[in-house]
Amino acid sequence: MWTQTAPRGPFGPPRHPGLAGLEVRATSPATELAGPWIHSRRFDLLFVFASCVLVAVPLITYHAVAALTGVPPQSFQENQALSIAMFVNLGAAFLIGGPHMYATYTMTLGERRFRETHPVLLRVAALVPIVVTTLALWRIEVLLFVFFSWASVHALHQLAYLVTQYQRRARTPIPLWSRLVDYTVALTCVYPLGAWRMLAEPGSVLTLPFGLQVGSGFHIGAVDVALQMPSFLVGQTWIAGVIGGVFGVAFTLFVVRSLFEIATGQVLWPRTLILALTAPIAVALPLFDNLDVALQGFNLWHSTQYLALVYLMNSYRLERNEMSSPWMRLISGRENGMRFYAFVVCVSLAAGGLMGVLHYGLGLPMLQVYYVVLLSGLWIHYLWDHWVFQEFDALNPPAEPS
Repeated sequence: MWTQTAPRGPFGPPRHPGLAGLEVRATSPATELAGPWIHSRRFDLLFVFASCVLVAVPLITYHAVAALTGVPPQSFQENQALSIAMFVNLGAAFLIGGPHMYATYTMTLGERRFRETHPVLLRVAALVPIVVTTLALWRIEVLLFVFFSWASVHALHQLAYLVTQYQRRARTPIPLWSRLVDYTVALTCVYPLGAWRMLAEPGSVLTLPFGLQVGSGFHIGAVDVALQMPSFLVGQTWIAGVIGGVFGVAFTLFVVRSLFEIATGQVLWPRTLILALTAPIAVALPLFDNLDVALQGFNLWHSTQYLALVYLMNSYRLERNEMSSPWMRLISGRENGMRFYAFVVCVSLAAGGLMGVLHYGLGLPMLQVYYVVLLSGLWIHYLWDHWVFQEFDALNPPAEPS
């Protein structure tokens, strides 16, 4: 069993470790983690693993509409009239993507202990809407560049957090080299092809095995985010080659190690499956021309995992009597999963209503409204989650009363 050293955590008590605290020690029987699942086999398989099918939903919708109409559905940025594909995608955003973002606030802004302990994080978050609004009005391309860069870091931070949770539930100590292989696969899997598309000269084409080809550029709707790369980086595709080489070596070691563990009966299945599922999907996503749609699918999977994690964190905090907000107590707990989900969906729909008021009522451009309302909340979510994902002990089930 594994646990971490315990500097002061963002929610108050000095229990939760940071990413830097990689020193490990055996847990005591009172804090021993029941493995190998974070919560249970059924819960993990449904919300952490099987939810990967959501990656395909936006892509299937997009291509189905294109096949039925003969014309690719217009992106939200180019045409405000909602096509069938955009209707499905926005529905997924309001029912999964938006709720996952607002779930962060149930552990942070909604908690007195967090507000009292982290005034600096609150002040920095207050600046986010100013920065987002300024970029949305004057440099939308820079806004998108920062957004997708930070989004990738955020998604990989969550993946590393999941990997750590499964590592901590191993029956025997995991060697440092083996843990580093896991983290290297997790933290590089998104970037080999994505980095090439960002760095390559305009008009370049990368030929891959099996006749696959990838064109340069990182198009999100009508905007090519790659055009915002600093000029000294344009054409430096060797950087993508180095990243791809590091990922290739790490993934090869991961496969060999996993086969050995399976053959010797030492495999920790959840730890192996999370990387075996995520890495190939993440590597393949930049193969699609419409990155806006492809990445939205990946975000649906990420968001479903996140909602499940926050639900568990809040449930355990309630059981440990660590929840300071009476309102959060009403929507938390293992019996209140639907109440928690309904709350964050309502907040997501309210944000959509605010967008409608600003656009249709006040006449503000929809593109700017979209980024100001949603991206401000999303960037604060990213910011605060860098602290949430240091809370490794937050998913430790409360000790049974003696």
